[in-house]
Amino acid sequence: MSLQEQIDNINKKTLNIDEYNALLSLCVSNFEMAALVFVYDHMVEKKIKPNEKTFNIINKLHSKTIKENSNIILPLNHKKQLQPRRRIHKIMKGKLVSEEYSKIKQLEPEIKEIIKNYNYDGNKIKLAKFISENTNYDMKFSKLIVTFLKRNRLINEIDNSYHLEI
Repeated sequence: MSLQEQIDNINKKTLNIDEYNALLSLCVSNFEMAALVFVYDHMVEKKIKPNEKTFNIINKLHSKTIKENSNIILPLNHKKQLQPRRRIHKIMKGKLVSEEYSKIKQLEPEIKEIIKNYNYDGNKIKLAKFISENTNYDMKFSKLIVTFLKRNRLINEIDNSYHLEI
């Protein structure tokens, strides 16, 4: 069955993770980025959790230089969406960030101890630099720590002043 036929019939049967990965691989071998994003989104919508193999497959099209094909006709979606190349980038970045957040979650008590006496003024870069200087974490990881702290409401803005909730 061709890739187009498989895309057309994607709702006619329940797929497992291996079948989704095979379909994603077919999209990759045909450089069909939009089809890959469509299949990935369908998989997630059906509550099939991507595995490491899924991300390894998707990563093969995670490049600015790969020429994209657009031969597959996809069902119309009236929602505003990112371009497929950008969406693939976001999928891969999301995977990386979730792995890093797992590490940060384990380090949370240590991080709280390091910053407990820090007078946070709202400048995330200064806080990241402080974390980097007081640990063996590089600046990139320290910035991710600050983002984690903000997203998990461990840094709050109250009445134009900032508080570390530690």
